[in-house]
Order: sequence, then C-alpha cells, then structure tokens
Amino acid sequence: MKRGAFVGGIFGLLGGGLLVAVWSPIVGPQQATWGSVLSIMAAAALAGIVVGALRSRAG
Repeated sequence: MKRGAFVGGIFGLLGGGLLVAVWSPIVGPQQATWGSVLSIMAAAALAGIVVGALRSRAG
C-alpha cells in the first residue's frame, strides 16, 4: 500500500505540474501566484496518493 501511495504521489505531482504549466500562461502571471500554484500541486499530489493507495489495496 505504501508503494502504491508513493507511485500515485509521483504521478499526481507530474499531473499537477502539467496542469499548472497549462493553466499559468492562460491566466497570466498576476493570477498565477505561488499560493495558487502550490495549492494545485498539493491537491494533485494528494489525489494521486489516495488513488494509488486505493488501487494497490484493491489489487
């Protein structure tokens, strides 16, 4: 279960980074502050951890 959570967290961070890379130029540098960017990254990582842990537990 720990390995699944770790792998899910890595994929969550990668997905969050991609989301931020797409979102940031759209809204502009004034709207894409550090707080909002880190919030998106943390939410994506947390979602990845949860999904990864649940998938490893079920499989």
